[in-house]
Amino acid sequence: MKLENTAERITKLCDVVQNNKKHQHYARVVSLADTYKTFITGQGLDEKLRRLHTRESTDQFKNRIKITNHVVTAITSTLASPSQKIARSTGITKIYETPNKDKFDEVMSNFYADHDIDYYMTNKVIPKYYIDPNSWQIIEHTGTDGSKLTQPYPFEVSSKEAVYFEKTNNKLDFIIVKNEKTISIPTSQILTAQLPEGASIEYSDSYEQKTQYIYTFYDHFQAIKLVQVFDVKIQKDLQYLEIGGNTYIRLGGNVYLLELPEPYNLSQVPAFVNGYKLDEVTNGETYVNVWHECLPLLEKLVNANSELDISSVLHVFPQKLTYLPRCNYESCNGGYLADNSICPQCKGTGVQNIATSGQDAITLAMPTNKEDLFNLQELVTYVTSMPIDLIKWQAEYIDKVTEYCKRIAFNSDVYSYAEIAKTATGENISMQAIYDTLYPMAIAWVDMWYNFIQTCAELTDMYNDDFVITINVSKDFKFETKEQLIGMLKALRDSKASPAAISEIQKRIISVILQDDNVALQKYEVKEHFFPFSDKTEEEIRLITSSLPMTNEEKILWMFYGVIWDNLEMKYPDIYNFDFKKIKELLNEQINEYKTKLTVTTPQIDLT
Repeated sequence: MKLENTAERITKLCDVVQNNKKHQHYARVVSLADTYKTFITGQGLDEKLRRLHTRESTDQFKNRIKITNHVVTAITSTLASPSQKIARSTGITKIYETPNKDKFDEVMSNFYADHDIDYYMTNKVIPKYYIDPNSWQIIEHTGTDGSKLTQPYPFEVSSKEAVYFEKTNNKLDFIIVKNEKTISIPTSQILTAQLPEGASIEYSDSYEQKTQYIYTFYDHFQAIKLVQVFDVKIQKDLQYLEIGGNTYIRLGGNVYLLELPEPYNLSQVPAFVNGYKLDEVTNGETYVNVWHECLPLLEKLVNANSELDISSVLHVFPQKLTYLPRCNYESCNGGYLADNSICPQCKGTGVQNIATSGQDAITLAMPTNKEDLFNLQELVTYVTSMPIDLIKWQAEYIDKVTEYCKRIAFNSDVYSYAEIAKTATGENISMQAIYDTLYPMAIAWVDMWYNFIQTCAELTDMYNDDFVITINVSKDFKFETKEQLIGMLKALRDSKASPAAISEIQKRIISVILQDDNVALQKYEVKEHFFPFSDKTEEEIRLITSSLPMTNEEKILWMFYGVIWDNLEMKYPDIYNFDFKKIKELLNEQINEYKTKLTVTTPQIDLT
């Protein structure tokens, strides 16, 4: 339900706070977030270990917990790693154009502290798809005094903090966020201390730590806050109190300060949910993470890995059998002395101490007679017939479940290139499966970027008919490595493929080589754009140019392409940032200069 005025907004906010309302799927989304966090961070994985009461005592179970080293976090990290490449994909286009681009660029360069919006989209938005898909990104701003632009910035809201929201036709009408923070409240009389130069400061000699609740209502028009206070008393709920121009209200036994910042009046609520994969349990009204279907398998892995660890520690280690000389302590008899006390040297074992590490040795006195020597190989032996088949089965089981998780998450029987059939078809099928999985994520990611840009443009009063946002997501994310692309290029050339296809692969190779050098990449793309005969093979170019006169403009550009660009770079160091129309004009000037030099006037000969 869309609220029409401030009074309705305040009423709705107070109703949610007073009655501690939650949206209908609140319990599920919070539970999912806790589960995802456990498997991603490892915090709380010990609680998912199950004790088998029929064969494991409480102390044995505690010992197993200490021994277990969880591997699930490594698996979930592996499942998430391909998504990090989305931000680097050349198959994704997202740009904006505005007459005030320099000013807007400056605003967006400080979108997240000292980082730009692209940094935030890569490092903060993408991880939320996994750890808390029902969390929200809310755009707030610093406000302005009229002398400078307001600075928009992101405010992350977890699924636990997003307590209530309403939608109409799946479009957000408003959202209410509950935050908590710990503050210090003076518990004794306020004292005054004198500072140098006549200044003073008020303080208390004792404080109490309290949890403060802050509720914020967001819709397309304004944000309204209720901030809990502790120094104002109101007798009954829903009663208002005006003090010094401030409005206070008691709700649910707590007193709140009502704050009404200046309206921002946007085209949409500046709150955007992180998830994109619909949760069928809630009929698509909330979201699950990318590998949600793998949860039962991950649960199995936690316990299977624990059993493997305990088996390895207790059973799979060298077990040594050895004869030891008797204890040589005076009056020691089988570990006991004459007074029936324990021998202080052998501690009651009756034998000399055995080596317990690689730094120790079992030492024996040298016999006086050669006949008393015996073969030292017969002194120590090791158990060599340990039953390790079960251990091998456990390890193989974990490997199989791990690979099954990958196949489920990426809808493919193949995940890594080491597992791919050694055919081009096998590699293509594998990459396409990963692309198909990442495509809806990339759509959601670009859509979030679009909403961020539009909201920030509106907050800075720059969003108008001249502000153009362009986004596009190709189904080919172009994740191939340089080696793979070179192989594709060779295959295309061997098969006499079209020059356009070969040119496209060559561009991809350059993009991979120069992915960390944006300046060089931009330079290549500009020069490649104006290169003549770019859709022809080398043989076709030689054939065409040989039949053209020396003064042909395309032939001149082809012959002197490198020299022409060197001349332009010397005259215009910033030429690669010019628009294409201006660059074309400058190229034509250079071509005309060479055309003049190549024009030869043949003298007329009088034959009469």
